[in-house]
Amino acid sequence: MAGTSFWGLITLLNTVAGVLVGPLIYTFYVTGYCMRSPEMVSSITCGIFSDGAVCGYLHTVLLPPLLLAVGGLHTVTSTVLVLKRAAYTRLTSALGYFYFTVVLIALTQLLILLLSG
Repeated sequence: MAGTSFWGLITLLNTVAGVLVGPLIYTFYVTGYCMRSPEMVSSITCGIFSDGAVCGYLHTVLLPPLLLAVGGLHTVTSTVLVLKRAAYTRLTSALGYFYFTVVLIALTQLLILLLSG
């Protein structure tokens, strides 16, 4: 029973992170374009942002760590689910699914720390 809820949680995290990554990437793209063309900020964002400073703050300060965290979570959970379904049983049975997941999460967090400076 515990294994089923664990895989259900991993699947739920994967789905939620996957749904969040799309709008975050789109927002990152739009704010970057607004930084490139500040005179078009209002028309590009449909009046949501009034000046380029907001776009600059979102693009350079707020969105990169969010994208790293949500994208990293989606990558780790996708990898775990693919490995579970792809019958890589030697590696995962030797480490155990739980410990394998913990190792992947730790490696992803290390990568996020290294990339964020």
